[in-house]
Amino acid sequence: MLSLWLLWGDFAFNFFESVFGRFLPIFLKDLQASNTLIGVMGGSFAGVVNVLFLPGISRWSDDLRTSIGRRIPLLYVITPLTVASVVAVGFAPEIGGWLFGLFSAHLPESVTKVTMVLGLMCVLTVSFHFFNMVLVNSYNWLIRDVVPLDVMSRFLAWFSIVGTVSGTLFLWFVFPYLMTHRREIFFGVGVFYLLAFFLMCRMVKEGTYPPPTPLEDRTGILKTYAVYFRECLQIPLYRNFFIVALLVTASLNCVGNFTTLFFSDTLHLDMASMGHIWAWAGVFSVVALYPIGWLCDRFSPMQVMLGALILLCLGALLAAI
Repeated sequence: MLSLWLLWGDFAFNFFESVFGRFLPIFLKDLQASNTLIGVMGGSFAGVVNVLFLPGISRWSDDLRTSIGRRIPLLYVITPLTVASVVAVGFAPEIGGWLFGLFSAHLPESVTKVTMVLGLMCVLTVSFHFFNMVLVNSYNWLIRDVVPLDVMSRFLAWFSIVGTVSGTLFLWFVFPYLMTHRREIFFGVGVFYLLAFFLMCRMVKEGTYPPPTPLEDRTGILKTYAVYFRECLQIPLYRNFFIVALLVTASLNCVGNFTTLFFSDTLHLDMASMGHIWAWAGVFSVVALYPIGWLCDRFSPMQVMLGALILLCLGALLAAI
């Protein structure tokens, strides 16, 4: 039952996040945003937010003690804020147009309705990245706290399967209508995600935790960050893993935000064709995910990851050719 509710939350989360990730590059391009701005809003800013805020929030969450746990209270607070920011993105043209009409008499002539909407999109994107950063990591911390380690690999395999299925359903049935039914999709997916995640938080029970760090032993903000990075990087295995993860993430994010624009602007595919191509890729991924979980339990996650990285590099070279 624990796995069922956690996977239900994963299904809702991937459906929800797909809306923002697939919509943002196309819409920013329609607003005549530069590729630099699309890259910053789509990926770079999220990384900056993680570095600036995550160390402090994670240590604070570790020491939080309430009657319903230390992760779920954070999810209860941050989920509606994340949903509100994404729904507002879906209504950005209407909100931006209303603001422009309200303040146009006091604005310079260089500020047009399009620039007003674009500026509002940037503000809403920044807020989404912050709230979503807290939400995603709180969800991952909850999984680490409640799922037994001896079945963690298999659970994460199912986690990936459910997330891929969710994304595939979105791409096949929803993505083709993302631009023509923008408001309805953003509002509907936001409400579904809010209800689904709240239901998961209600059904999942956290266990007991050791006593938090005494107040007199807690450090200030600057020292908290120093302790955080020292504890995370002093073990060679973690340090090497982080370096590899940094390189892989950097390489994938270079093209990730522009794949949609490559399909639409260079290959001239319509929304339905793009959604169906990505959906079929998701179907093929689902077939491989559970055996990969078994391999991680049978051998070593590090060995399986190394083999996957080699195949990933070969795939990237073939794509370039």
